[in-house]
Amino acid sequence: MKKVLFFVFLGFFVFLGCSQNYEQSTKNHISVYGNAPKKSVMFFDDFYSAMIMASEKKDLDKAFGFYSTNFPANLEKLKENTKKMYETYKNIIYVPESIVVNIHGDSAITSDSYTFSAQPIKIKEYAPMNYSGKERIYWKKEGDAWKIINWIYY
Repeated sequence: MKKVLFFVFLGFFVFLGCSQNYEQSTKNHISVYGNAPKKSVMFFDDFYSAMIMASEKKDLDKAFGFYSTNFPANLEKLKENTKKMYETYKNIIYVPESIVVNIHGDSAITSDSYTFSAQPIKIKEYAPMNYSGKERIYWKKEGDAWKIINWIYY
């Protein structure tokens, strides 16, 4: 009987802890700062999940659907280079970690550490890619959607 009660209490505290921390730590381990509505937190969580899937499935439309038309770089050139990478490499893996979201009104900044790897389709022509680093993504609310206005790797 004592073991059953112990596990009932343990389960309750785990559930309580998980339900209270949802807005602070979602499935991608996002830490949130600022006045963040749950809908915005869920969007950023979905963004990172979508970027992981876009890399794995080589989906250009998904990968570039988050960019603002005001993005400072040439998006067509970025798409072209990404398409070449998709044609040249397989097993593309993007893993963001330690994601932090700062939301202030209609602006937000996400920052994270990441690892990226890909294996060449033609091993004799290209080298494998293995990178790790940090990135900061600047966002602006455009209508009802969050859009990327700048993306910095450091």
